[in-house]
Amino acid sequence: MGKLNLGDMIAIPSGDRFGLAKIIYSSEYFKSVVLIRLFLVTYQNTNIVDFPGMEEKADLYYTSSDPVSKGLWTKVGSQPVLEDEALMSKRTVGGDVWIADECLGAASDRELKDLPKMLTYGHRLIEKAISRLPIPMSE
Repeated sequence: MGKLNLGDMIAIPSGDRFGLAKIIYSSEYFKSVVLIRLFLVTYQNTNIVDFPGMEEKADLYYTSSDPVSKGLWTKVGSQPVLEDEALMSKRTVGGDVWIADECLGAASDRELKDLPKMLTYGHRLIEKAISRLPIPMSE
């Protein structure tokens, strides 16, 4: 299926519907790790023409690019990654602050408390999160 690119829009199946996620960070440093914005809406199929914008509510998940390369999740388009989205990768890893693949140095106590930790989720946990989202309205 090929390598994921920043801005790729991914349809993620869950039961009889699909979630939609955007790749906003793809690591060269942490093997196969991507950060997705999982939009808080679901779709009845993968024929998604109007992608959600920056203002749409979404949850962030670090996960593997493997579900796409193995054909479990499908690329359905792409959209530019905005600067505000790229900054969503700010997190702590092993006591350090990172944005994307850049280590900014040791995290302060406040940063350790306030910033998310880079926890990676398997594809089944993300698919389960989609199953808890509202059911799509019929088209």
